[in-house]
Amino acid sequence: MSSPPLIENDLNAAMAYKGIHPDCTLIVSLENESLNFDQFWNDPQTNSIFNSSFVLTRLSESGSPESLRQFVSLFRISEYPAVVVFGEHSALVSKVFFPFPSPTEFHDFFTPARLKKQKMTNNSPQPPPQRTTTKISVQALSGSFSRVFSVNDTIGDLKAWITEESGNDLELLNQIIISHTHQPLPEDDSVTLKDADLVPSALLRVLGEENLDIRVEVGQNELPGTARPRAGFMSRLRNLRFFKWIGLISDLINPWGDDGTDDDSTFWQYKPNPQMARDIRESMRMMMRNRGFQPQAQI
Repeated sequence: MSSPPLIENDLNAAMAYKGIHPDCTLIVSLENESLNFDQFWNDPQTNSIFNSSFVLTRLSESGSPESLRQFVSLFRISEYPAVVVFGEHSALVSKVFFPFPSPTEFHDFFTPARLKKQKMTNNSPQPPPQRTTTKISVQALSGSFSRVFSVNDTIGDLKAWITEESGNDLELLNQIIISHTHQPLPEDDSVTLKDADLVPSALLRVLGEENLDIRVEVGQNELPGTARPRAGFMSRLRNLRFFKWIGLISDLINPWGDDGTDDDSTFWQYKPNPQMARDIRESMRMMMRNRGFQPQAQI
């Protein structure tokens, strides 16, 4: 790998570069006269971690004393020589190597992070695999049927299957339309189902029956039943009330009671019903009570 960009003895330029490129890793080497720091930074193991995303600046007592004092004061570095690391997307100190690290220690610190980042990249969501099959369903008044085809099967294969399922009804092929395109099947039998836009599934209907509300359960070729829904409890209750009021109105229309005997079928006689007034009064009270009215007490 190539060595990192080197901004030597210039702290302001290094910090400015980090501000412009926050995804880079800034390494600041704080050096004195106690060690041979050139040997460390030229070591092959040290340089093996570097790429274009690293920036290195070296501050020393002899070369940049003002920048060195400014840096240790600003970031409260009490002892050096040391190596200070500012990680990706961070303006804070990520790691301080003190005492000054060996090439192996420095290399091992960055290697796991790089491997982890590479692993996260490898584990990123992958596009779903391409479908290799498609389900074709045919629906008509006479019934429905379906089958799973390969996407590379042809329109000729589809037509042969429909003809077989329909009992060799060749005329049916001319009446079928593709539900989602409202177009007939392609005339070219060599066209694949994928090229005919019949992937990942398609519904075929018989011409003139496009508005049929036909639902086919998976694994069944029979049409659902046409039984009417059962009447609910409230519907039956309304029917009972209706017949009750019919009976009451009938009593009002025919106020003449009948005791069930007929002494003389040829002679009509007025026969008052003494229970009629009381029945009407009780019925009216029940009706008013059901509607939320409370009868007032009689004075």
